[in-house]
Amino acid sequence: MNDLPTGWARTELAQVCTSITDGDHQAPPQVPLGIPFLVIGNIRTQQLDFTDCRHVPPEYFESLNPVRRPQKGDVLYSLVGSYGISVLVKDDSPFCVQRHIGILRPSPEISSAFLALALSSPAVFNQATQYATGTAQLTVPLSGLRRIRVPLPPRLEQGRIVAAIEEQFSQLDAGVAALERVRRGLKRLRAAVLQVAADGRLTTQWRSRCRDVEPADILIKRLLDQRRQVVRGRRTRVDGPTTGQFPVLPEGWSYTRIEPLLSADRPGMKTGPFGSLLKKHEHRSEGVPVLGIENVEPMHFITGSRIHISRKKAEDLSTYDVQPGDVLISRSGTVGEVCVAPEDLGEARFSTNLMRVVLNTDGILPEFFALLFNGSPIVLAQVSDLCKGTTRAFLNQEILSAIAFPVPPLAEQQEILSQLGERLSWIADMERQVNVMLRRAPALRRSILSDAFSGKLAPQDSNDEPASVLLERIAAERASSDGNKSTRTRKPRTTRLEKVTA
Repeated sequence: MNDLPTGWARTELAQVCTSITDGDHQAPPQVPLGIPFLVIGNIRTQQLDFTDCRHVPPEYFESLNPVRRPQKGDVLYSLVGSYGISVLVKDDSPFCVQRHIGILRPSPEISSAFLALALSSPAVFNQATQYATGTAQLTVPLSGLRRIRVPLPPRLEQGRIVAAIEEQFSQLDAGVAALERVRRGLKRLRAAVLQVAADGRLTTQWRSRCRDVEPADILIKRLLDQRRQVVRGRRTRVDGPTTGQFPVLPEGWSYTRIEPLLSADRPGMKTGPFGSLLKKHEHRSEGVPVLGIENVEPMHFITGSRIHISRKKAEDLSTYDVQPGDVLISRSGTVGEVCVAPEDLGEARFSTNLMRVVLNTDGILPEFFALLFNGSPIVLAQVSDLCKGTTRAFLNQEILSAIAFPVPPLAEQQEILSQLGERLSWIADMERQVNVMLRRAPALRRSILSDAFSGKLAPQDSNDEPASVLLERIAAERASSDGNKSTRTRKPRTTRLEKVTA
């Protein structure tokens, strides 16, 4: 450990606390209303959170040893699993805690706020990790907690350190809040950009300059005639342009069902293999990847796969292959999320939670088709209405075939994607910068604590009483009151509710 500033001392927690214990080890009785009973989840934010907490009868609370009833000035410290969370108790509102939470009652000579912050420091967390035991869940035993050593400055300097930390944390929190507002603003901006791209507003000026492009209705009619020739003799539904009450589209645009836009070379729409075709025991940790909804984000493909299958099974499921440029649509969960398979995908199959759509790129670009699902209010409203179910939303080929898609000329699709790419690239770059700064916030918080407890954050005053004198006085007070026994408490026999009410 580094040398301490003049007037500081290093001490074990047991030497500066009148008691160090934990919550009652008996499973407490629970009632709908009563005294709050907190678990680690209720202190995870380093604040006491009484929202949706459990409750115990007042008689049970009163039966607890007083050192197990937190009071103003105590410091709570999580001991199991998510260990290392410290919280200062700021008032005397009655509550109790589970046995996975330690209760430290500092000597009146010690600043409780200082101790709570010291317990949040990286140095204390590292010591707690050294004392932690267990395999499934690490647990910091009370014996280890008592032996954790903390730097102790003079009493007056403790107050200056707390004030300096709170000022630094306040500035850091304000910065984080500002970054979160920027991130939310960028999210709204992305949604707005997608919408103006999908409804044609992004290319208003482009249309006024380029009037010689082939209108979408002529394009769709030609695609429809071609598809009728290809599918002649098959039992395949081929729909033409839609008629219905939809908003007026920009000049050159047209509504159509999906059928004229599908490829004739491969099945245009295909749902992933169901359990009878791909069973759980056929899953492998390596082999040919099987794509699922975790791979699909709005207009963004996520690489990696949790499930793989053998080469033999992949051959059996060859009709469920995914090729670059294929459109993947989530059928359950967050229904209607759409992305395009990337060029570097490699061999892959898709799962039952996805639908694969293979488009005729002479009529619609896959990236523009994905844009419609993410930015077009017309398409989004239809997906929402058509996918409503009794238990959960679900998308199938019949629903997809019923949707009316607003389609611009092919040249305009290319222009939209070009302009959209520039704007989304800028937004993505800004989001990356914001995320980098947000990820630095926890490290900055740890740095502030490290500086504070090495004497670098608040000024020292040579006139302050040295911490060594403070420790001697605490030891003398403990000796005179026999206080050292209170750090190891035993639960009285009357803690069980039935004995209290007997």
